[in-house]
Amino acid sequence: MPVVWADTLKAVHERRWTINDAWNLIESSSAINSKLHPEVHVLFPEMHADSDKHFIFQTDSKGVEYRDRGRHSTFRNAWEAAGAVCTALNSEAGERALKLVAKGPVILLSRSALIGAPVQLERLQLEYKGKTTGVSYFEKSCDYVFLFLMLSPPYLALKTAYPAAGGAGAPPAGMDVVKQDKTVTTFLARK
Repeated sequence: MPVVWADTLKAVHERRWTINDAWNLIESSSAINSKLHPEVHVLFPEMHADSDKHFIFQTDSKGVEYRDRGRHSTFRNAWEAAGAVCTALNSEAGERALKLVAKGPVILLSRSALIGAPVQLERLQLEYKGKTTGVSYFEKSCDYVFLFLMLSPPYLALKTAYPAAGGAGAPPAGMDVVKQDKTVTTFLARK
């Protein structure tokens, strides 16, 4: 069932938006807009072959197939993906992102989300002499979670969410960052 933006904003403001609500947002987002990822970047260990379809058939925002990336970060399982989305939105930065999404797409870089997902899986594509020979997964500490929120009135959609480790785009230590157009706002992350 699609997630109504106004209901989510109210629940987050009251800090009563649950992990089940977060999972509903993840599942319903792909049905709202066909341009969305079919899901957040999450590995389903019990359906490993099906999970890998994301890497075989999906392309990123630049049109590059995920299978052509040497590395790709994923949540370890659906529970941690929902936990990360839940804790990211149940924060001061998450509430601000939800208020701003009415004016257009919003990016939330959340260190608060680490409460729900402190570890990520990296998908490493193995190559030998320029040919892919296999794929390996390994655990790595997660530094923050990237969420891209949009509105398809009256519904909230999660275009994508994935764990990340460091990099130039990382929020400052101990901070969450909300970005919309050229405006960037920082908040203290939840602990």
